[in-house]
Amino acid sequence: MCKKLGVTALVIVAAFFVLHKMDLLGYVKMYAQKAHQKVTSSIPLDVKIERLRDEIAKMGPETSKARTTIAREMVEIAKLKNQLADSKASLAKKESLLKDLRAELDKGGKDIELVGVKHPREKVEASLARQWETFKQAREAVKTQEELLNSREEALDVAKAKLVAIQAKQEEMQAKVESWSWSCGRCAWPRRRTTSPSTTASWRPC
Repeated sequence: MCKKLGVTALVIVAAFFVLHKMDLLGYVKMYAQKAHQKVTSSIPLDVKIERLRDEIAKMGPETSKARTTIAREMVEIAKLKNQLADSKASLAKKESLLKDLRAELDKGGKDIELVGVKHPREKVEASLARQWETFKQAREAVKTQEELLNSREEALDVAKAKLVAIQAKQEEMQAKVESWSWSCGRCAWPRRRTTSPSTTASWRPC
C-alpha cells in the first residue's frame, strides 16, 4: 500500500514539474518574442529600406539562373518529344510488319511467300524471332524515353515554381520598400520649401 502511495506521489510530483517547466518555457518564448519585436522596431526605417534593397539586388542572379534553367529544360523537352514521336512511329511500323509476318506463318505450308519471293518456313520463323527480340528492346527504349520526358517536365515545373516564388518575394519586398519610403522620416513630405510661394516643396525617395 505504501509502495503504491509512493509511486502515486512521484507521478504527481513529476506532473507538476512538467507543467511548471512548460509554463516557464512559455514565458521564455513570450519574452524572447517581445525582445525581438523591440529590437526590430528600434531599427531605423532607412536602414531597413537599404537592407531590403540589398536583398532584392542579390536575388537578381537567382532570378536569371531560374530563367536559364527554364529555357534549357524547355529546349530539352521539345527535343525529347520529337525523339519520342519518331521512336513511337518506328515502333508502330515494326509491330505492323511483325503482325503481317506472323499472319503469313499462320497460313501454314513449308514455304512462305514474302514480297513475291518464297522462303523456307524455318528461315522465316528464325527471322521473326530475331525481329521480335529487337522489337522488345525498342519498346523498352521508348519507355525509357517516356520516363526521361516525365522527369524533365517535372524539373521544368519545379523551376517555374521557383521563379514564381522568387518574383513574388521580390514584389513583396519592393512593396515594403515603397511603403517604408513614404513613411520614412528623412523622406517625409515636404523635404524643404523654397522661398518662393509659387513653387511646391521638393521631395525625393530614400
